[in-house]
Amino acid sequence: MNENEIIIVNTIHRNEYDKVVTDAVEYAILSFPFTVNRMNLINITDRIKNIAKGKIAEGLFFTFCKHNGIIADYSRCNTPFYTIDKRDFILDNYEWDIKNNFIIHNNKVLADDYTNLPALVPDRFNRDQWSKRNEMQHNGLSGVRLLFSFMKRDEIFKMVLTDEQDELIRKIYSKYKGQTQNAAPFDTDEFWNAMIKKGGGNKYMLQIINRPYLVITGYAGREEFKLFRKQKPGAFLNGAFRTRIINRNTEIRTLPSFATLYPHLKHKMYYAEFRKTH
Repeated sequence: MNENEIIIVNTIHRNEYDKVVTDAVEYAILSFPFTVNRMNLINITDRIKNIAKGKIAEGLFFTFCKHNGIIADYSRCNTPFYTIDKRDFILDNYEWDIKNNFIIHNNKVLADDYTNLPALVPDRFNRDQWSKRNEMQHNGLSGVRLLFSFMKRDEIFKMVLTDEQDELIRKIYSKYKGQTQNAAPFDTDEFWNAMIKKGGGNKYMLQIINRPYLVITGYAGREEFKLFRKQKPGAFLNGAFRTRIINRNTEIRTLPSFATLYPHLKHKMYYAEFRKTH
């Protein structure tokens, strides 16, 4: 793919962006007791933020699709907060997962080429994401595709919990210890009522500080997976991006652009624009 095929989602209305963030935070709070602590974070707020970041990227992508005539089916992939996700969406008869990474740079967009960045799939152990890349969760589809996106590593929001709210969440986590469940472990309305009571009338205190753009790049399916090689932890683009685990990797430039699947985007695109190149 070429740099000018990259989509910068940069004009989502503030109220829509903020709803994406709020929805992601609430999902993260609910799912926290049933999520494995892969990043070995200790602080509850940090762990909730880490879960929410992935959901924010999903929400921004879904908002982009909704306004640009891209009919993605999220409903078939929606899973309760206490279970494991079954892909992110279905599109053009494929199951899709969004692989979003946060990168460090000063301006709103990366000065270097996004196509020089790595497309990464975790490959830490035998049943990690790479080994499951072709496993389909839904019958009758053509295969699995991975969509690679990036966002600037800004602090998107600050969240404050009262001591009583923190204690409530810790108590639930100590009961379930990050393990998924087969049935609803509690009534969500009762949970939020308890959070409001322990929060002095608030579910939580949330301040949205930054609204980084979503950068949609390339995708990989069965054919493109042949390009991926094992990648040890390291830095990319002079430290703009660092990894701490073993991944499978190919450069974004080797992949087909998501934009090529939808030629109508070249004529008109809402909430976004193509990457400008010199």
